[in-house]
Amino acid sequence: MITEINGYEYEIKPEADLKYANLEHANLKGVNLEGANLHCALLYHTDLENANLKNAELKGANFSHCNLKNANLEGANIELNNFFRANLTGTILETSFWNTPDTQSYWETKEMQNL
Repeated sequence: MITEINGYEYEIKPEADLKYANLEHANLKGVNLEGANLHCALLYHTDLENANLKNAELKGANFSHCNLKNANLEGANIELNNFFRANLTGTILETSFWNTPDTQSYWETKEMQNL
């Protein structure tokens, strides 16, 4: 499926190569991007509710103000991400990979444990 977002055409599918993509303000609710490469992608204010990002490469992606409610990030690389004010209610993060103490300590804060 080819989708135009912010003037660019992207193929939204499992294992898609979307590194550095500008997906800002996109409605990707329920999308299947399992195993996709979203390295350093801009997802500011993007709706990814119920999205499947299992095993995706998300290193350096900006999820600021993103809706990730009930999204599946199982096994995804979430190293060096920005989740500022993202909705992470019900988000599956089991076995997600982070490799920096700063990222890990962020996820272990009391606020994140109460989702």
